[in-house]
Amino acid sequence: MFEYGGLDLVLSKKLLLCLAFFGLLERCRDHRSKVLTLISATSLAIFFLHMIFLMVLKKLDLATAQKSLGWMSPCRRQS
Repeated sequence: MFEYGGLDLVLSKKLLLCLAFFGLLERCRDHRSKVLTLISATSLAIFFLHMIFLMVLKKLDLATAQKSLGWMSPCRRQS
């Protein structure tokens, strides 16, 4: 089923990207953003209210909402 094709370069790229992103976050650790502070203060409310908002949006405009929010529509088998 799976064959060894040599060294996986994608894995090494992803590891280097993680290390670079970690280094960037370490460098910017003391920076305070007003937008990120506001989002973090309201994140719990956003978590609980976003699904209600999406359901109301779906009820208001059913045709457009089902196209853009396809994951909310009932599962159908594709033939």
